[in-house]
Amino acid sequence: KRFFDYLICIGDWSNNSADIVLEEFGSPNATKFRPLIFTKPQIAQVLKVAKSLPKTRTFPLRAHVCYTIIAMLYALGLRHSEARNLRICDVNLDQFTLAIVQTKFHKSRVVPFGPKMAQAIEAYLAVRRKLFSPVKDHDPLFITFRLVPISGNTLWKTFQDIIDIAGIESFPCYSRPRLHDLRHTFAVHRLLRWYQEGVDVQSKLLQLSTFMGHSEIHSTQIYLTMTNELLDEANMRFYDKFGIFF
Repeated sequence: KRFFDYLICIGDWSNNSADIVLEEFGSPNATKFRPLIFTKPQIAQVLKVAKSLPKTRTFPLRAHVCYTIIAMLYALGLRHSEARNLRICDVNLDQFTLAIVQTKFHKSRVVPFGPKMAQAIEAYLAVRRKLFSPVKDHDPLFITFRLVPISGNTLWKTFQDIIDIAGIESFPCYSRPRLHDLRHTFAVHRLLRWYQEGVDVQSKLLQLSTFMGHSEIHSTQIYLTMTNELLDEANMRFYDKFGIFF
């Protein structure tokens, strides 16, 4: 649409051909969805609240399950369905990896994690084994009661409760925070760390794409929301390289 707008502006085109498509699939003036990129203090607050959630009769592992899942979504950029579908045998604490099997578009991948994530998973498994043993390899990792895996609806409702307790509000033009925003936040924070480390960010994007389970880098770019911190880092890199010419 913007390309055709440009052609019209310079007099090389008479009408915007993209308007026909936009009218069919949505108004060209509709507000574009904007994910909430959590700040690190907000993430810390969300995890703190999740860790202190009271248990219920049908969800005795509520705090442990929600804390560990949210930590995974932020630290590893998983889709929440990928975390919910994990089985005990998908976790390899010797090699520090998760096996993500038959996820979106029937793709599978192996996701590595660090020692802090390993400690969180080990702590959760210790409590899970204590309450619900024996634990078999193909049992669901995250459960509400007995062998009932946590549902998307239960996780979503609990996350909304956590957001309310944490006092995190949406900015103007933003929708209410979603679980999927943690995946967006993972991508943006990873990009920011690369800028701060001084590495060649462009060469790292393919690695990020593979890590997130994308077959094309264009799918990853959707998650790279520009923030003030990213702009500051990009500007600093530009001035360090080229200086000020005026």
